[in-house]
Parts: sequence; C-alpha cells; structure tokens
Amino acid sequence: MDHRVDEVEVRLAGKPVVGLYLFLRKHEEELDTNTLGVLNTLERELFHHLSIDEMEGLEQSYSRWPGNA
Repeated sequence: MDHRVDEVEVRLAGKPVVGLYLFLRKHEEELDTNTLGVLNTLERELFHHLSIDEMEGLEQSYSRWPGNA
C-alpha cells in the first residue's frame, strides 16, 4: 500500500485551504511530522498571497464567511 499512497495528490484552493490551515494550526501540538509539513506548506502559501495583517485576522475573517460557524 505504501507505494500507492505516495502517488496520491490533492489540489485545494480558496476557503478550504484556509479552513484546513486554521484547523491544523489549532492542533499543531498534536501533529506528526507529515501533518506538520502540510501545515507549514499551507502557511507558506498563505503568506505568499496574504499580508501579515490579513494572516493575523484570518481566523476572524474565516468565521464570518458564509457556511462557517
């Protein structure tokens, strides 16, 4: 099974990326090495597209988006 798992690729964009990032960040202390790598990749991409101010307010902004409670 391991070799097939290495072939899995997922593409995410927009709000799901933010939601996953916020969830992983909230549980950062519990993450294993692989999942921590996902968090770091998401954070790097978000910082590439958003300002520091936007990143600092990301959780608050996300909670106001329709469909997010």
